[in-house]
Amino acid sequence: MTNAAANSFWTGDVLKKGLMIVVPAFVLPFCAMLAHFLVQGAYYLDSGFFAYLLAEADPLMKLPPVLGEGTYMATHVSPAFWPMQWFAQLIHLKPYIAVAIWQGILFAGMGIAGLIFAQRSSVDAALQKSRWMWCALLLLPFSGLALSILVYPHTEAMAMSAIFLSFALVLEENLLAQIGSWLLLLIALMVREDVGFHVFGLYMTFLVLSYLSKQSPAAWKRILTAAVLGFAYSVLILKLQKAYFPGDNAFARIYSGDPAWAHVNLQFLANRIGRFLAHKPYLSIPLVVYVVYAVRKRKWVMATPVLAYVPWLAVNLAAVAHTAGSVMTYYAYPLLALFIWPLVTLRLEGSLLPAREQRNLVVLCASMLIVSVLAYRSAMGKSLFKWMNPANIALLWDGTYQEHQCAVEKFLAATSGKRSMGPQYAALFPSRYSKEEIYFDPIEVASSDYVMLWKDSYFVEQFEMDPNVMKNFEKIFEDESKNLIWKRKAAANFISKENWAEIFAPCREKK
Repeated sequence: MTNAAANSFWTGDVLKKGLMIVVPAFVLPFCAMLAHFLVQGAYYLDSGFFAYLLAEADPLMKLPPVLGEGTYMATHVSPAFWPMQWFAQLIHLKPYIAVAIWQGILFAGMGIAGLIFAQRSSVDAALQKSRWMWCALLLLPFSGLALSILVYPHTEAMAMSAIFLSFALVLEENLLAQIGSWLLLLIALMVREDVGFHVFGLYMTFLVLSYLSKQSPAAWKRILTAAVLGFAYSVLILKLQKAYFPGDNAFARIYSGDPAWAHVNLQFLANRIGRFLAHKPYLSIPLVVYVVYAVRKRKWVMATPVLAYVPWLAVNLAAVAHTAGSVMTYYAYPLLALFIWPLVTLRLEGSLLPAREQRNLVVLCASMLIVSVLAYRSAMGKSLFKWMNPANIALLWDGTYQEHQCAVEKFLAATSGKRSMGPQYAALFPSRYSKEEIYFDPIEVASSDYVMLWKDSYFVEQFEMDPNVMKNFEKIFEDESKNLIWKRKAAANFISKENWAEIFAPCREKK
């Protein structure tokens, strides 16, 4: 093999660079999910619910017993879950591991897309190997927005990861890349019924700005076709959803309200925008920096992600639901495009730009990502970075899952009457328990005799801050394990604190 062949795109330096980018992009989110479910205690809504949908649900995605009757299809149509369901059920994959794999693929996909855009750009070797380029490529999967999604894990961002990869390949001319591009577009559309609108918004904004700037890409027909297909897909799926899975108008419930937008006024919007700028610096600062750069350089095609998705951001800021209005975690997921677009611009215009402008784009990308990560860490604390410790991979085999499983069984066997458990147990075992055995709000345990809580979790704080709970319940067990036991004061007391320690002791014996 010649040196030229060894250094080709597929077998040389790029492959090594790809591994150095993709391995941490997959492993760190994977480890974070293990810690989220096994150490921190996952929220059932929505981490545990997605664990169920990705591993144990049927193709119609009927709700698990703990949520009662109905189907997820009434809220979102997500056939992209089916391959993971099939894989998880084929090899008996634990639900939390399915979520970890999903998040790992999501982050790794963003890293691969960034690498393709960078490698296929016409820049010199020195810039390709520069520290700024390495910084941009290594941090691209870990923007503050991506990290905020990971801390409250949802599935939607997989669509953006697939869109970035699809767009990277649609610009290529070889047949294999084209096939891959259309398959990835299909995967993106299948993540959620509204993704086609996000595809349409991004692609059509790009085409219009390219045309106005007289920079239309050679692949414009393919991009236009993808935009039209995306729009048509979402329209069709929404019609089918309303016809066959009625019952939940998610847009009205979360965004527009009823009557539509009656809650919106100038003061409302001013408060929401001010809170966004102040409390979401990991997104607001990069957004402002990006807009200033694009305007100063008069690079109108660079405005693509801003013009395409700031309307979606505006819909969130005007939403009736506080979760969407605060742009919490995953709600702004389409704006992940903001962080990759400097590399897209480098791919599209690199050959037309002087070396200094090429470097400026790479520096912009890296700087936005550095600011975003630091701002996230400052705003949200350090806990997520602890979860992402690669050492957490040991949670796969150190018996922690079995310890939790044993503790639940011991609790149910040792108590009688009405028993309730915190939702973290349902998140870890998402199809096992009924609505009567899991509570989501402290008011639901008023008639319970015994309650088991996941120690140091958000739900313990909720429980202990409820005055009615404190009036009627007493803590009867707490040790170094993850479990707390509370008893209703009026209930019979058959088990002492010492007996509880003996009951749970075998569960902590590592096999």
